[in-house]
Amino acid sequence: MSFVNTLMHHGMVYVGLPYACPELADISEVKGGSPWGAATIAGADGSRQPSAKELAMARFQGKHVRDDHRQTARLSHNVTPSPKWRRSSTCQPC
Repeated sequence: MSFVNTLMHHGMVYVGLPYACPELADISEVKGGSPWGAATIAGADGSRQPSAKELAMARFQGKHVRDDHRQTARLSHNVTPSPKWRRSSTCQPC
């Protein structure tokens, strides 16, 4: 998880699993998933399949990513770049 900080520093947008997901707080069974994101506990041999609650968390996170993307895209269309951030003819590539 420490590498996520480096990626976010370089501009990656991280959209985790919010606490609004009801399955995240449910402790009635052993399951994967955390605020970092949806997950499943596969078992040592990989024979365990995702439970209904784990799949529900994955769908919730997918919808959350979709909604966050839509909101970001809508906001970015209304932003005018500042002149100081435009590339000038004197700027040399790294």
